Amino acid sequence: MSNELGETLQSLRGRMTLREAAEMIGISHTYLSNLEKGDKTKPSIETLKKIAEAYNYPYATLLIEAGYFDEMKSDIHQEYNKNIKEMIENLLEFVKVRPKNKDVESRLKQLLKKYIVVSENDSWNDLVSKTTTINDLDDKSTLYQEMYAIHQSVFEDDLADFLCNNTIYYKGVPVKDQDRKVIRSFLDVLFEGRDSTFES
Repeated sequence: MSNELGETLQSLRGRMTLREAAEMIGISHTYLSNLEKGDKTKPSIETLKKIAEAYNYPYATLLIEAGYFDEMKSDIHQEYNKNIKEMIENLLEFVKVRPKNKDVESRLKQLLKKYIVVSENDSWNDLVSKTTTINDLDDKSTLYQEMYAIHQSVFEDDLADFLCNNTIYYKGVPVKDQDRKVIRSFLDVLFEGRDSTFES
């Protein structure tokens, strides 16, 4: 547990005894003493809320000092890593199906160069792995947004992607997964042999 929290709790208690403060908060004086010394595991968010209310102190500040914000940052980083990886995979799959749109790869690499070191020998797996090392959350958020813009520009007019990723209806009746497969099979036959005219 952060000692910063312990110091804050000591300061907030002021001239009150441990017993007085603990009674006001609704916890044991032994537990409060341990929290102030920083030799206790991180308090629950419920306990922090009690402390904030008792001392009339900002709850969010206690959460940060207790280290909860660091945990949230870690979760956010992991979510960005997952989404960035999925977008790169989707775009590479698009290029595989439509080789004429190879420029999507160069657009991706140009974007990644703003945030990571990209070498000629890097595989796409290497590049995905490097994006996970971006520690600045603002940078990772901006990368995600810029990559999302590329992803949207590539897929916004693609019917196959629309069929996969949207809830669609026909005359008010929802189209089920099995229906989608039938529609896509029909479209595959209809468009077989036609050249892609997609422009990214």
